Amino acid sequence: MPVIAAILSGAFFWFCYWFFRLDGHKRIEEMLTQRRNTKRRLASLEAEARAPIKSITDPREAGTVLLFLIARQKGDYSAAQLTAIEHEMRTVMSLSGDLAEAQSFARFACTKTPSATAAIQDLAPLFNDRLTAQERDDLIEMLERVAHVDGPPNEEQLHLIVALRQRLAPPDAVGEGFGWTKARG
Repeated sequence: MPVIAAILSGAFFWFCYWFFRLDGHKRIEEMLTQRRNTKRRLASLEAEARAPIKSITDPREAGTVLLFLIARQKGDYSAAQLTAIEHEMRTVMSLSGDLAEAQSFARFACTKTPSATAAIQDLAPLFNDRLTAQERDDLIEMLERVAHVDGPPNEEQLHLIVALRQRLAPPDAVGEGFGWTKARG
């Protein structure tokens, strides 16, 4: 027992000596500061990556981003996928004119987003606030059609469609409606 007490008291003495005389407290403070700065830097990088997605205010732009995200899950965009996306933009979203700017922004946002799930989390509130139940259904159908281009959808595409379906408001929720679909009836 006295040996253990001598070892513990010696360890305590050397710890105190290191802490006060050899500037151990500064090393501990530097380590904690570095750890805190690393957390801040990672949060900043994630916020920077999500900025293009969070800046979207138009549901049609958000829908275009999701179309490109779902197509990207099969690798590089094929000509058939790009054609299908443009077709969806023109017919369902009622976009006209030159779509190059909207498509290039959507591609940029897709490359910057940390994950497709993060993009869905950021865009779902916009869809819930601005789209009617019919328009939300149209969005899911568009994603399914683009996922079926170049063969059946893969696991990632199916996962994204299910994730979006879960994040969208229930059918009885009423958004303002943006009018991207033509009047039914």
